[in-house]
Amino acid sequence: MDLRILIITLPLLVLLLVVSVWRKSLWQDWTAIAGLSCTLIGDFFLAMRHAPRDSWEFVYGVIGFALAHGFWIAHLLRGKRLPQLSVLIGLLLPLLPYMHCRVLPSAVTPVGIALVSYTVLSCVSLSCAVASGKPLWCLAIGALFVSDFFISLGTFTDEPHLGRYVVRTYILALVAAALATLFPKPTFPMPYRSIKNRKNALLLSLALYAASVTFFLLSMTHTPGGAYNPLRQMLSYLGRRTVDGVLYPTCHYLFVLGMLFSALSFAVASPHLAELAPLKRLRWLAELAAGMTAGGLMMIALIPEDVNGTWHCYGCDVAAIAGGVLILVLWPRRWQWLLVGVIACVTAGFATCLKLHSIGKIPFSPYIPSFQKAVIVSFMAWGVWQCIRACFRIKR
Repeated sequence: MDLRILIITLPLLVLLLVVSVWRKSLWQDWTAIAGLSCTLIGDFFLAMRHAPRDSWEFVYGVIGFALAHGFWIAHLLRGKRLPQLSVLIGLLLPLLPYMHCRVLPSAVTPVGIALVSYTVLSCVSLSCAVASGKPLWCLAIGALFVSDFFISLGTFTDEPHLGRYVVRTYILALVAAALATLFPKPTFPMPYRSIKNRKNALLLSLALYAASVTFFLLSMTHTPGGAYNPLRQMLSYLGRRTVDGVLYPTCHYLFVLGMLFSALSFAVASPHLAELAPLKRLRWLAELAAGMTAGGLMMIALIPEDVNGTWHCYGCDVAAIAGGVLILVLWPRRWQWLLVGVIACVTAGFATCLKLHSIGKIPFSPYIPSFQKAVIVSFMAWGVWQCIRACFRIKR
């Protein structure tokens, strides 16, 4: 067992018990403390005994972490807040196909059932943390979520480079969970009713947009076998697991980071974009569409086209359809119709080229890759404008 985990977890549990008894809140805190304690069960089987991935001991370790999430969900639901639906759908939408395409083929049936159940429970747990408005719980469960994802890549796929980050993110999750229990008061308003917080969130969304574009441009310059030609190749070519004979090249990681930052940008901005909907009763649909757009982008990132082209294309379809719903729900006004018209035209051109290519009327390049880039750029321009529009609306 990694001694860093044991050295950190046990003192944290003792500290939590002492503080809870001292401030007479043991009954209120017991679910959070029980959740942290259950992580030791998972550590015993997975880290100490190094249970093989096809054994029942591996299942017991997964059950230990599932119990931790169950106790934390119970702790977070005390605030009478249901899980954030857009977050839950945005997580389940890419992760279940990811499990189907990349994890389950290498797992025996009992382990597969345990992993799928644990994935669903983790998504519910993280959506409850977001709905609670408690940043420390979001950090704790989010870090554990990332650590689990790195473990799945290292254990069930041939991904070679991310194992070094498993322990670091896991320790961050343990420390954040302990701090969240010790300091339960700090919250951020949901859905960001504070003007300052809403403005900062929108600025963060714009920064994430800029970061995603930067990663895409960097991935184009780090392609094995020569420079990437945007008029000859689809953008998803950069995210392939194997490019020009190189397994997991640098451009793959840069592309995945770009897609994930794009998805995160939509997730951060979704509550604020929903406020722009002219019909209040449709604001939930705008937030849901933004969450589904983020989920589609994550599906594109997690399932490269050379791993499973069908599910990769499904991710593209989900992102495109949900983005179209978001555009319609926000209902552009005046000259904004010009930008929406451009998006509609390039999307129609893209679909037409795909159809003509399928019947052998036109070659694949440069038509289809060029229209794809036009669709992406026009939609990103629309998203940036909506964030800027929301910022000005807050000022008024």
